[in-house]
Amino acid sequence: MRRTTTFTLFTGAILLLLLCAEAKNLIIESLPRTPDGWIKLRDADPRQVVTLRVHFEQLTESVARFHQTLYDVSDPQHALYGRHLSREQVSDLMKPRQESVATVVDWLSSSGVSVMKQTDDWVAFRTNIETATKLLDAQFSIYSHVSTDVERVRTLRYSVPEALKHHVTMIQPTTLFGRIKPQIQHGRILDWEEFKQKLPVAATVPNGTLNVTLCNTTITPACLRSLYNVQDRIADPTVPAILGISGFLDGFAKHDALIQFNAKFAPYAAAQDFTTVLVNGGRDNQTDVETDIEANLDMQYGASMGFNTSIRYYSVGGLGPLVPDLSQPDPNEISNEPYLELATYLLALPDPELPRTLSISYGDNEQSLPRAYAQKVCNMFGMLGARGVSVIASSGDEGPGSPCQINDGTNATRFTPLFPATCPFVTTVGGTVGVQPESATAFSGGGFSEVFPRPAYQDVAVSAYLDGIGNTFTGLYNRLGRGIPDVAAQASNYLVVSHENILSVSGTSAATPTFAGMVHLLSTARIKSGMPPMGFLNPWLYSTAAAGGGMTDIVAGRTTGCTGRDVFTNLTTPFVAGAGWNATAGWDPATGMGTPLFDQLLKMAVPGAAISRKGGMVPLRWG
Repeated sequence: MRRTTTFTLFTGAILLLLLCAEAKNLIIESLPRTPDGWIKLRDADPRQVVTLRVHFEQLTESVARFHQTLYDVSDPQHALYGRHLSREQVSDLMKPRQESVATVVDWLSSSGVSVMKQTDDWVAFRTNIETATKLLDAQFSIYSHVSTDVERVRTLRYSVPEALKHHVTMIQPTTLFGRIKPQIQHGRILDWEEFKQKLPVAATVPNGTLNVTLCNTTITPACLRSLYNVQDRIADPTVPAILGISGFLDGFAKHDALIQFNAKFAPYAAAQDFTTVLVNGGRDNQTDVETDIEANLDMQYGASMGFNTSIRYYSVGGLGPLVPDLSQPDPNEISNEPYLELATYLLALPDPELPRTLSISYGDNEQSLPRAYAQKVCNMFGMLGARGVSVIASSGDEGPGSPCQINDGTNATRFTPLFPATCPFVTTVGGTVGVQPESATAFSGGGFSEVFPRPAYQDVAVSAYLDGIGNTFTGLYNRLGRGIPDVAAQASNYLVVSHENILSVSGTSAATPTFAGMVHLLSTARIKSGMPPMGFLNPWLYSTAAAGGGMTDIVAGRTTGCTGRDVFTNLTTPFVAGAGWNATAGWDPATGMGTPLFDQLLKMAVPGAAISRKGGMVPLRWG
């Protein structure tokens, strides 16, 4: 038997080699021309070493079956609601065919290339440019952006033998230029000695009284807990549930900053700490004089809203792929978040080690990511949802868009939403400002995906909005695309401690950990009551939560974008007169379904249960 198997594999490899030698190549990805702002300097040195990753194709029917399973366990009206899958069950559903794995490995081996690492989804290999050029029928060159001296080895297209047609989804990095910067609006440093005179003393136990004068211009944990009716509700530390905060671009949160923040603004959470997990070469240098405002913002508000639980900060290193556009052209100053590395790490964890809630305050212009990459990462977020993880992402700070130009070579004007916000398997958070009234922020990101179709769970709500606006902005967005955001929360004037300074910071990156903290309280309350965690949230949000009065519909305010100048690069971009989305009754691309009313959401998520409160356990009984 062993000899027969060996002979079969050997002859299979020879056959594959012959087929590859004779058959024409299939183009996998290509760019119509060198992207704007980039110039070719010279051909790449044939001796230069590169590391590439080949992703296996998954059967269309397997992906469709997984999507249906995800919706079944996430739909409160379905008999399987809450019956989340195990790591092994999810992996089995989404495994590529063994034929694909064997075919790709044989192709590499027969080409003289050794596999560095192999997983269920991909293989990585390292080789030189000379070999990669022959292997992929590509022309690798050195490119540089006109404003920098940073050089990148890239190709405008690559292909594989026809024999690999149904086995390979993508090979990267190849056609991907540059990196992007995190999308956060850095605020101003406050004179604390002067500013603290305007603040009331932070309460040891949040009393639920909303200070309208303060909270209309300054956001603290007390403002958020009062505005959204969280009050003194906290998690139960005996519940085994992890709140995850994602960090990219070499960012990491500081323990001393959290201690200082809690002392000033959330004394009830003085005992709260967190653990940092390094993923793919992430960093955690607590003595570093440099500070990451984004990381500290995410941690401080995630911890103060989801207080009394285990918190992990995932510091993720590495760079993801990028197709440049006017908002993200410069590899010197911008970096693309490695979502794939984070999702791969999390999906490999045993079920008890998974976070129940994952907050992501980063985003890329959707068009800057290869379609195959975006779809792959989105499915992986769906796999987390199927295992009971609620993935929460920011909608961005560009209104309907900032580059507002298609990067496919046509340069057509188009609204540009963000990813992973557009992934239908994450809950996307937009931004509001003010508390009486609460209205949409001008920068709250929103719109419609060009990659992902509108999911059934939001079809009624989004269709009603589109019917209301008629032909407004026709041709500038995809009317059939997934609409974002799903919900909203305060996004302006957050007080943050970073490097011993008090800052006022704005952005949907602030709204995201705020909402994630509340979702985590819901999941811990459910687990405490013997129920499964919330998991993939959106089907429940658009049905049960919306119908049960769990959201405040925001009907004031308007977003803006496409102003003719990119907000991040300051490059000239297309101008669209009046570009933006109004906050209206029902769902809208400014604030989604609205902002949360935690007490009402709790009634619907955990009917008849008791939840921990800072002032002691208070039984909450309804009907």
